[in-house]
Amino acid sequence: MHQAEKGIGQDESMVLLQTVSSEVITSKKGDVTEILEEGLDKLIEKAFSWRWFNTDSVPHTGNKIFRNYLVNWEQREFKWECQKVISPITYSDANWTLLNYELSGYPLLWEKEALEALDSAVEAYDDWNWEWPSMKPKERIRRMKEFAAQIVSNRKDIITYLMWEIGKTRDDASKEFDRTIEYILDTTDEYSALLDEDSKIEFTKWIATTKKRTPTWPTLCMGPYNYPFNETFTTLIPALLMWNTIIYKPAKFWVLFNLFLQRWFMDCFPKWAVNIIYWNWKDIITPIMRSGKIANLAFIWSDSVADSIISQHPYPHKLNSVLWLWAKNAWIVFAWCDMKDTVKQCLAGSLTFNWQRCTALKILLIQDEIFDEFQEEYLLQLSKLKFWMPYEKDVKLTPIPDQWHLVFLESLIQDAKDKWATIINECWWKRVWSYLHPAVLTGVEKWMRIYDTEQFWPIVPLVRFSDPEEVKAYIKDSKYWQQSSVFFWENTAGWKVNEMIRFLSNQVCRVNLNAQCQRSPDSLPFSGRKDSALRTLSLRDALEVFSIPMFVAADENSRVWLKAIEDFKIN
Repeated sequence: MHQAEKGIGQDESMVLLQTVSSEVITSKKGDVTEILEEGLDKLIEKAFSWRWFNTDSVPHTGNKIFRNYLVNWEQREFKWECQKVISPITYSDANWTLLNYELSGYPLLWEKEALEALDSAVEAYDDWNWEWPSMKPKERIRRMKEFAAQIVSNRKDIITYLMWEIGKTRDDASKEFDRTIEYILDTTDEYSALLDEDSKIEFTKWIATTKKRTPTWPTLCMGPYNYPFNETFTTLIPALLMWNTIIYKPAKFWVLFNLFLQRWFMDCFPKWAVNIIYWNWKDIITPIMRSGKIANLAFIWSDSVADSIISQHPYPHKLNSVLWLWAKNAWIVFAWCDMKDTVKQCLAGSLTFNWQRCTALKILLIQDEIFDEFQEEYLLQLSKLKFWMPYEKDVKLTPIPDQWHLVFLESLIQDAKDKWATIINECWWKRVWSYLHPAVLTGVEKWMRIYDTEQFWPIVPLVRFSDPEEVKAYIKDSKYWQQSSVFFWENTAGWKVNEMIRFLSNQVCRVNLNAQCQRSPDSLPFSGRKDSALRTLSLRDALEVFSIPMFVAADENSRVWLKAIEDFKIN
């Protein structure tokens, strides 16, 4: 057991933990003034400074360094430098020093290894008799379902890694896992339906045709670390299913479990199908892009990094970029709304997984008449959210994996304060090492960085508006637009609400009425405008974006083509 060896006994520490987790963290008070005066900042510091946990539950307790990477159906060993994996979960050592738990490590590959992965992905198409590019669709579907079954057998391990590497709560990690498996199976079903449509012989005027979708060749997949399992697979799985070979670079956090995925990819897919490489994109992705051999780029993270990667490609007109980037989704609250339900939805939409979602609500635009009431109700419900370590029961707010981004967040907060914004919960707003308690800001104006910067963490800017034209001006000027949420009483929605919905329909890609922004269900198109996305993804769209239709055509009166067209038909 990791523990502080002096200053507090085991019985005392357990009483403290039980008190903090069950009674104090989840406040039952109904008065905001009392909540703000209860000294919650000190309790936050205690909760994240005094830690006891059983090391049997920690992945890689022995701190084993994994040195393998996957290229050309081989798990190759890298004998040089490795990167340590530091968990956001903290503990106190014998000297009461707060430390992050060191989990393990992964290989820091060089350009040589990256180009070997590229060569492997490209060579698969040198001879179409090789197993992967020549494999029939039904067999690819079978292999994909077998892969999903392998993953399901390790559900507990994946959830554990999501908790320990990125601080995701057990409930959120479980939901991400289940949704990913559902996505894989739904994608295979959608592909089967697509095959049925493509196998038909069609007559257009005097031309007889049949078609199938064919690969666009090597695909570079780079997923995010906030939803590293689900969102990565929403591009990797359809790209792989459509015959493309994959070079997969995991995000900088949630790396370790990919070392187990390597074995499952080898078990379920043939040579050259999937290659997995590790380390900083500037070191291993730059030489891959400069080769000009990548046909598809599937990237989920920031627009600035996407621009840098794409600029490395010598033939950008040949690169099919599928980009999911940052967003600044707005929550628009009109004076006529169900306040408690609105705030409940707002908390879920803004603070789920510490706001680390592209679909999270990043700025709250609230009509003047209800601003004070909304602010009070928001603080009341926020105070009832349990904060602690991700494996604790019913926890909602957890430590953050990226220590450097915490510095960025604090700079956003300080900039707002210097320009006369107010943290209305400042008396219990607190950072303890890798944990940052949500900061609720009022008095936010357009000359503050938080007004138009994607914060991607728990800073909650509340902005007043008196005229809906102010909201429209904000949305028109923003560089990011993906979704928006509008809250109002359904029975009393006036012409201003209807006008706002019409306006938003030409600015964002999804307008959510009395509901939080979200991606699901996967059967619906998921897209963005301006700098938030490039391409649209749904179950069907994802299959189509990573493939290209190919036709065999002949004069309908000709009989010569019949044999060829039968051979071409999909089976």
